[in-house]
Amino acid sequence: MAEHNISQSRLYEWLTGDEDSRMCADIPEGACNEQPRNFFLHLWASLGNKLADELSSARLVLPWLMGIIGAPVWMVGLLVPIREAGALLPQILWLALSA
Repeated sequence: MAEHNISQSRLYEWLTGDEDSRMCADIPEGACNEQPRNFFLHLWASLGNKLADELSSARLVLPWLMGIIGAPVWMVGLLVPIREAGALLPQILWLALSA
C-alpha cells in the first residue's frame, strides 16, 4: 500500500509540477498526505462527468436517433441550424422587450 501511495505522489508531482515542499506549505500534514489521492479522485470524477455529458448530448443522440428511425439526411442537416437559431432566441426576445 505504501508503494502505491509513493507512485501516486510521484505521478501527482509530475502532472502538476508541484514539489513536496510547495504542496504542503499552506495545509495541515494530514491533508498534505491526502492531496494526491484527492487530486486523482477529482480527475476521474471530472472525466466521468464529461464523458456522460457528451454521451447524452443532443449533438450526439439526436442524429443517431434520426438515423435509427430512417429520417432523411436533409433533416439531420437541419439540426445544427435549428440549434443555433434556438440559441439566439433569448437575444431576440431581449431586443424585442427593450425596444
